Amino acid sequence: MKITLLTFFFLLSYFNLAFAQALAPNLGTASTFTLFTAVGAFTNTGYTRITGDIGSNTTQPTGDPITMLNGTPHFMDSTSGKAARDLQVAYDSLGLNTCTNTLAAEMGGQTLTKGVYCTVGAATLNGTLLLDGQGDTTALFIIKVDGAFATAPSSQVVLLNGASLENVFFYVTGQVDIGPTSTFQGTILSGGAIYLLQSATLKGRALTTAGAINTYGNTVMTFEGEETTLPVVLTNFSAVAKSKGVTLVWTTASEQDNERFEVERSHNGKTFSKIGEVKGSGTSAVLMTYTFLDLAAPTGTSYYRLRQVDTDGQHQYSHVISCHQTVASFQHIGKVYPNPSTGMFMLPASGGAVQHYRVLNVLGYALAQGTLKNGSLDLSHLSAGTYLLELTGASGRSIQRIVRQ
Repeated sequence: MKITLLTFFFLLSYFNLAFAQALAPNLGTASTFTLFTAVGAFTNTGYTRITGDIGSNTTQPTGDPITMLNGTPHFMDSTSGKAARDLQVAYDSLGLNTCTNTLAAEMGGQTLTKGVYCTVGAATLNGTLLLDGQGDTTALFIIKVDGAFATAPSSQVVLLNGASLENVFFYVTGQVDIGPTSTFQGTILSGGAIYLLQSATLKGRALTTAGAINTYGNTVMTFEGEETTLPVVLTNFSAVAKSKGVTLVWTTASEQDNERFEVERSHNGKTFSKIGEVKGSGTSAVLMTYTFLDLAAPTGTSYYRLRQVDTDGQHQYSHVISCHQTVASFQHIGKVYPNPSTGMFMLPASGGAVQHYRVLNVLGYALAQGTLKNGSLDLSHLSAGTYLLELTGASGRSIQRIVRQ
């Protein structure tokens, strides 16, 4: 009987440990802070708006004054001292949670449900990370990064189906870099420096036990447990070079009042121009896939982004992707002549075969198109300027620059 009881209690203890639930940390007095460092400098550059308390337990703030602060600053006072102690306890307790899932070093493009996720080493976020509460507002998400953590420009963390900001925690042992124009949601507990780069938005907290905090023209806000709903949730955005140009493909998980996507291209990843647009699906709760073919993609590396526009005119940008196009992907048909011309262009011989043509402006918009055989192409109706002429026939395809005088 004694052995049976011992066995019973052993098994009971075993199953209690095996199925122990993850525990959110108790932040104590640190919970009122949106930005706080226990040991480190606090520096702001530019126009930064913060809702919530800010502070450092070891230094006074430096750099530009916070433009708008809806909270209380605590620097080297009794409150910061207690917050530093409470933060250390919270950081240590969060780190004790046992990993239930291994997470890839690149978090972009993944959808996570509740649980404790751990990386093996440093991690990055390019694109979108979806946290799906599956209708459970108490779903707890703990993401542990063993090293540095950096998010790419215009990346985002998105909460779906009841996932609550109060239940999202990132435990990072190294430095944290939140990329320019990105949107991050959740509480970050870090053991290193925290950088909120140009125009990044943080909804939650960024707290470090040992490292500087640097802000650069950011928007930082606390939360009250509400789910943040973006008008369009982008889950994938890719570009592939093909013989006919660069094909862009993107997918949305949900849309709300989505009027359109404007496709923008850049030669340097900094200055973008609109090259076309694709109509949105309005309001949708299912996966929607869109494509766009950039027929005028230049040789070399091009950068692309999407400008999503709502029915009320508000907009948001996607992250930036790149694609390399080579001259070899275009087959040479022949050059038109004369070039420049006052309006009449002679086409290369095609042996009587039908050729398709399109005339594009420098932004990629088609101004004229049709089919013809050997002969001439009259573009005298176009204004003087530089255009792109696309010819497609049995012998291949070419894009060449023409000048209408």
